[in-house]
Amino acid sequence: MTMPGVNELILILLYPISTMVTIVTLEEGVNELIWILLLCPILILGTIVILFIIRQRFETKRAMISGGHEEAYRKLAEQAVEAQQKYVDEQQKVSEGIDDLRNRVAAIEKILREVD
Repeated sequence: MTMPGVNELILILLYPISTMVTIVTLEEGVNELIWILLLCPILILGTIVILFIIRQRFETKRAMISGGHEEAYRKLAEQAVEAQQKYVDEQQKVSEGIDDLRNRVAAIEKILREVD
């Protein structure tokens, strides 16, 4: 039987340490993989939540701006109703004036017929 050489002795002595290093390396790889697998969904969900919040803020701003326009439209509609009421009143006055003129013209015609 031959005596093992120095290199063989070093390999025999370091074998348990090398397997532990391999296990630790595998565990670190698995740990990294677990962290990656956990962080990816968390980051995706976080991004979705942030985008949802941003969208809701824009919708709120749009609703506030739209509400301001609705107030302006309401005021414009009120002014239109007032103007229309004034127009109806003026038209009623003109109609009454025309009726009065017809009555006067009829009276003048009657007087002219009597004179003839």
